[in-house]
Amino acid sequence: MNLFEVLPEKFFTPLTSKNKVTYFDCIILIYDSYKTEFSFGVEKEVLISKLEYYFDVNAIESFDFEENIVNDSRDRALTILRLLRDYGWLEFEIGIDYLERVTLFEYSISMIESFLSVIKNEEMEYQSVIFEIHGALINKGGYDKPYEYIIKRVVDNTAQLILGLKKLNTSIKKRIDTVTKDMDVSEIVNDFFEFKEGKISDALYRLRTSENISRFRNSILENLNMILDDQNIFENVVDGFMVIEKETDRENARQEVTIRIQNVITSFRNYDQITQEIYQKETRYLKGAVSRAKFLLNNSTNIDSKISNILSYLNNIDEDSYNEDYDAFFNSLFDIYPQNSLDDTSLYTTPIYRDLEVSEIAGVVEITNEERELLKKELYIKNRNKFSRKNINNYLEKKLIDGQILASNLELKTKREMIRLIFISLYSNHPKSDYQIIKKDIIEVNGFKFNDFIIRRKK
Repeated sequence: MNLFEVLPEKFFTPLTSKNKVTYFDCIILIYDSYKTEFSFGVEKEVLISKLEYYFDVNAIESFDFEENIVNDSRDRALTILRLLRDYGWLEFEIGIDYLERVTLFEYSISMIESFLSVIKNEEMEYQSVIFEIHGALINKGGYDKPYEYIIKRVVDNTAQLILGLKKLNTSIKKRIDTVTKDMDVSEIVNDFFEFKEGKISDALYRLRTSENISRFRNSILENLNMILDDQNIFENVVDGFMVIEKETDRENARQEVTIRIQNVITSFRNYDQITQEIYQKETRYLKGAVSRAKFLLNNSTNIDSKISNILSYLNNIDEDSYNEDYDAFFNSLFDIYPQNSLDDTSLYTTPIYRDLEVSEIAGVVEITNEERELLKKELYIKNRNKFSRKNINNYLEKKLIDGQILASNLELKTKREMIRLIFISLYSNHPKSDYQIIKKDIIEVNGFKFNDFIIRRKK
């Protein structure tokens, strides 16, 4: 069976017509009217009043329904209900109290809820889904009917979890593609730091920090393997599967149950690969944002950019506030005239020509052993003082004695120590870094103002 065997032939007609916005508003209004009812049926006169009010508030004097112009708000409400009935969205029923009610079909309700989900774009709470999976597996009372109470819920929730992560993965790609468009430098910088707090996914950020999946994964895998290995529990699962899924062949039921449980096990074992790809895209997002900022900064100091900014500013001046003083001021800025000679005030940058001829080396330069050792020592000190990822890891290894430390508790007396703190924040996203950070509030230490953060050793 496919979708169009379930839905009426003209089901999508109102949503593809020129009046699609009005149709959709009315469908949502009808759906919302059921929130205070015990069922998806409400008195027709109640709906007519609400629809009539909708047309009055939106000040629609006339409306064209299938080439029939309807001017009266009540007539428009009646027409909307009639057309939605004809298109297969709802039906009219006479109750035992002889009142006519409007009832939405089951598939209509599912469609409306899907539309609302797309509009709200609410993200899954990964923590709660994983906790439900874990809770079902450790609940001993559920093993009386292990398929109905445990396996079915675990399989469905795992599919929902993986689907949610894949959708997040796809949305990050879209974010990466659009992040450098139509943004100025300040917006990019703000976006960069907000992103560090979980810009792309607050739910994934919480799962990554406060409620890591490693707390539950081993227990989930152990219980699933126990179900496969315990013959009594496994056969009880098969019994429940045959009843719920209406399977008559026991051997087929055993195979299907095994496949479903193994798929869940595989999903949790491959979970890190999905999240790692998401984290890698986060890193690409940061690089793209920083590159965009560098480009704008590098190209905002030349003459062309300055003139472009002035013209853009002039273009955005409100006509009502423009006066003669503007003319005098801006005319003084644009005294541009032909120039035949160059001097110190010229806009033209004189190129600097360098002599590329190399003089002959007089002789072989020799250094003593003492000088060689001194150079090696200087190079060693230079490499040791570099803010490389390795040096940052070594530095924090000595500081994370208790497993974590506040960034504000590190040495912050000089600019170099502040630069080192910036590198600590930047390297925290690297997969080979030995630590992770959790951002906190903005503070000021020794004249340096920054977002404080917890530095925590990775487990």
